[in-house]
Amino acid sequence: MNARLGHGRAAGWSRTAAPVLAALSLCAASAAWAQSPKLAGGVGFGWYGTDWGMTHQRLPGPIVGIGVEWGHGSLLCETDLQYIEKRNRYLSRAWDFTLGELSLPVLLKVRLGSRLRPYVTGGGEIALILSQRTADVSGVPMNGALTATWDYGLVLGGGVEIKLGRAALEIEGRYHLGLADTTRFTNDGAYDFKTRVLVLLGGVRF
Repeated sequence: MNARLGHGRAAGWSRTAAPVLAALSLCAASAAWAQSPKLAGGVGFGWYGTDWGMTHQRLPGPIVGIGVEWGHGSLLCETDLQYIEKRNRYLSRAWDFTLGELSLPVLLKVRLGSRLRPYVTGGGEIALILSQRTADVSGVPMNGALTATWDYGLVLGGGVEIKLGRAALEIEGRYHLGLADTTRFTNDGAYDFKTRVLVLLGGVRF
């Protein structure tokens, strides 16, 4: 059962979300430029960052989504809508954690080249937490942990785009640096966890 953390989280969300919303406004302002839709999927290898020194192991989680790119020339905007599972195993306690999120990355992209086009990208992410699951390593569910409504953070990455006629194939790596305290365990030290996810994506742009 999901519970909600205190109202203090809202103030932190507002401060951190401001750059993301500014980037989203810039992307919306560029809607008059050429637009290119995208289908993408991949895998994320996540863990929950903490200052308590617990031993962790990254676990893979699926990612599927759509996106759209705006812009002209080498400077572009991209907005995605993705389902992503941010997963982690704490070896110290034999716990597995999974956050299922509906993620909205808002990114600026610098792309060079003609047919083979490398690029770098960066921006922010706002994500609605749809579910939280805690289980032991054998998969037996444990008591539900207190879970926030929103996750948010920064996104950095790079990749390469290969032109295939009118379409293009993209291969990309991203790092999602979570800034929100998403999950709290009040029955064992009140740990607060932030997500960290290494993402590998493949996509087709039309």
